[in-house]
Amino acid sequence: CPLVAKVHREIERHCREGRRVILIGHRGHPEIEASLGHAPPGAAILVASLADIAALDLAADTPLALAVQTTFAVDEAEALAGALRRRFVDLAEPSTSDICYATTNRQAAVRAIAGRADAVIIAGEAFSSNARRLAEVAAAGGARAQLVASADQIDWSLVEGSRAIGLSAAASTPERTVAEIIDALHARFALAVEEVETVREATVFKPVAIGGVRRALP
Repeated sequence: CPLVAKVHREIERHCREGRRVILIGHRGHPEIEASLGHAPPGAAILVASLADIAALDLAADTPLALAVQTTFAVDEAEALAGALRRRFVDLAEPSTSDICYATTNRQAAVRAIAGRADAVIIAGEAFSSNARRLAEVAAAGGARAQLVASADQIDWSLVEGSRAIGLSAAASTPERTVAEIIDALHARFALAVEEVETVREATVFKPVAIGGVRRALP
């Protein structure tokens, strides 16, 4: 992913400049393991909570840099970044957000519909960090939220009695999975489908060579 590669380049640059990197992310996540591997031993510190930040044994003027897992929850990342800004006076931050634009946009859309929906279904795998974040955002918005990998995993007890049902998907979820969930909802409810779009995605990355053929990544 070009966005993950951007984070890796930032970590390498900060380490060359003599800064220690504070990496916001989830321990054990493959992306985090890869990102930590782009820093010399001990040069990057992983934090996932305010308690982790409070436990940092670093002077306030330590030269630091901030990096964030691309699929981290937007609101949670900002809260942690704010705590770092308040504690440390020399904190270099990314010029643009490290969080994937698709992750950011979907979290914003789920936040917009969660307040209107009685129940929210997120289509995605349980091992997907950005899918889990979407379910957390929906639950925080007051909806009965569930994460399912397919239509046959839907817990109908969380959906029955709803006047409005929200549906979103992780960025990597196949379109057919979403279509199957809509079909399952149609089989149980009289649906009027409305699309909620908070921002139109128009990002295009530079073409890359794949097997001798240059293709643009979406």
